[in-house]
Amino acid sequence: MELLQIQSLAVARPEFYLLTIPMMYAILVEKAPSGELPAGFYYAHVPALGLTTHGRGIEGARAAAEDLIKLWLAEKKAAGEAIDVPSEFFFSTVDISESALQSA
Repeated sequence: MELLQIQSLAVARPEFYLLTIPMMYAILVEKAPSGELPAGFYYAHVPALGLTTHGRGIEGARAAAEDLIKLWLAEKKAAGEAIDVPSEFFFSTVDISESALQSA
């Protein structure tokens, strides 16, 4: 069986869709630094859209990001703007030594 990966979908009439493609956006969650928000709050970043929001706890931040994405998509649709299928997202970390921090 051959698998087909769809990267984007161009539709001549935005109000008429023959195919619904589920869209999956990566959400990067980070604990809010002390003093920026009340204790227990996290930031949720949506890199593909350049959006950031926050919520209480990781699930609260995730739910806020989902709401924000839906609002953003609705605004794009209302304006008749194209919505690209999100690209793959990779996350990595880098360890920085204490000596590198002292010399900066």
